Amino acid sequence: MILNRVSSKAVISKVYRDLNLKEENRWEDMVEWIGEAFEHIGYFDQFEEKTDNITVESFRGRMPCGIHQIIQTKYVEAPMHYNPSTFRSYYHVDNSVDYASHGNATYHVDPPWIKTSFEEGEFLLSYLAIPVDEEGFPMIPDEVSYKEACFWYITMKLMLGGFVHPNREITYGFAEQRWHHYCGQSRAKGFMPDIGKMELIRKTLVRLIPQISAGRTFFTENLNDDGVLRRE
Repeated sequence: MILNRVSSKAVISKVYRDLNLKEENRWEDMVEWIGEAFEHIGYFDQFEEKTDNITVESFRGRMPCGIHQIIQTKYVEAPMHYNPSTFRSYYHVDNSVDYASHGNATYHVDPPWIKTSFEEGEFLLSYLAIPVDEEGFPMIPDEVSYKEACFWYITMKLMLGGFVHPNREITYGFAEQRWHHYCGQSRAKGFMPDIGKMELIRKTLVRLIPQISAGRTFFTENLNDDGVLRRE
């Protein structure tokens, strides 16, 4: 579990320092490569959870800048359902609800838009984004395995472009092997739950009645201690 983040400038400084790099303009490439490493490692907590109000006009709202993955949507105090149907309500003149859907408010993604079953209004979007510092540099977990993973990914990319490591015994293959090692190590550390999350897993698994509709309450019923299905 991630408790702190640090600017990726710390990794970029390490690359310049450890590799004795003289090309001052390579930091722009390194920012892009750190973003690639970010997605390769790919565990949930490395991203920043954000919530935005999305304005809908003509059955569509623009996705926020920096979005990586949608967590959940909310419209008029109820979750919206993703609609996989090829025939959606805004194709029809009678304004009927989406076919093959059990809710009145549905959405589907057509980048850079989120298209909805209602023509105008607002909905709440919970999503994951890559965190950035005040200068726009990606923020990375303040964890040594993650920093090493980013360092070796950048080193691997530099060597792919012809860079020769100051230590001639370090080849492209060695850099790639180090990247894969630290990528897996940092991913494993990120997926390891703390005591609070382990307790939530326990509550989810030991209940006698499975919560097949937990999404309707935004998964808050998982916080119940006794696992008893509660009815209003």
